[in-house]
Amino acid sequence: MLNLPPSTEVGKIVPKERFYAKEPSKTKDYFTANIEKISWANKISPSTLNINARACPELQVFEVRFKAVDKQINKIIRLIDSKIPYPVLFLVCYRNDIKAMLSVKQVKGEKTVVIEQFETDWQTNESFRLEMKGASVDAIYENYLYQIAAGLDAGGSLEENMSRYKQIKAWKTAIQKINSQIKKEPSVVKRQELARERYLLEVLLFSFGKINYFF
Repeated sequence: MLNLPPSTEVGKIVPKERFYAKEPSKTKDYFTANIEKISWANKISPSTLNINARACPELQVFEVRFKAVDKQINKIIRLIDSKIPYPVLFLVCYRNDIKAMLSVKQVKGEKTVVIEQFETDWQTNESFRLEMKGASVDAIYENYLYQIAAGLDAGGSLEENMSRYKQIKAWKTAIQKINSQIKKEPSVVKRQELARERYLLEVLLFSFGKINYFF
């Protein structure tokens, strides 16, 4: 699927219990009923490739094969991701379909916090493509992230691009909230006021050139 060099292959099955051991019983039930297996597929690091590392010492590749697809998948991947103190490229599989997921996260002491999670659409195994590019773990991670999160790369650093993304997402959320308020508001005058607020936010989005940014 990724055609990574053989030197990066790990090929180990990770016990599901590692991720739900300290979680509520319903989480354990979900893992048992809906996840077929979790595999540690690859490790991208200076020890497996002729690359260097800066802020990102290694990038893991995990394959999570599901027995069924539902709305809980993103939540479950986020939970697994939060248990691993390194960036993880997830290959989420169901039958002959696959999608990639990769997050921006921070390690704070012994706790790993998932800041934002990005994903591709579902694709067939045959059509799925991600290209490994970069001379460092950091560059490889960022290039995967930009392939998965189309539009995130605005030409700056990852920190600058994430700051831009968060601001645009906040404006989008505010516009959606105003749209809901307009639908419920009986007063014509109030609807007009809300419409003006929405317009100002749309002007800000237009100034970023990202009216259709992500969603």
